[in-house]
Amino acid sequence: MPLRYFKRICAGRHLRMNLSRGSVSNSFGGRGLWLTVSSRHSRTSAGLTGLYWYQQRRFPPPANDDEPWPRPHRSDWLAIIGIAAVILTTLALIWR
Repeated sequence: MPLRYFKRICAGRHLRMNLSRGSVSNSFGGRGLWLTVSSRHSRTSAGLTGLYWYQQRRFPPPANDDEPWPRPHRSDWLAIIGIAAVILTTLALIWR
């Protein structure tokens, strides 16, 4: 059974930095909706009590240094908009 190292550093209520042996990733979101982005993949996850959904997309490495990384998919942008809506709603309720 392989051992894994994983450390999560909270940099605020809706921002986390995830450290593992192989990479570093950032997670944005709130309760029920998260977007995680690293150099290798992006992962969108959403869930409620008893129900969970996630989608993971791997970024293929560029063939050479001149080729740019692929653009994020439309569903990734929708997740970012959803997370922004959750954050803004939370802030509006806190400052009320």
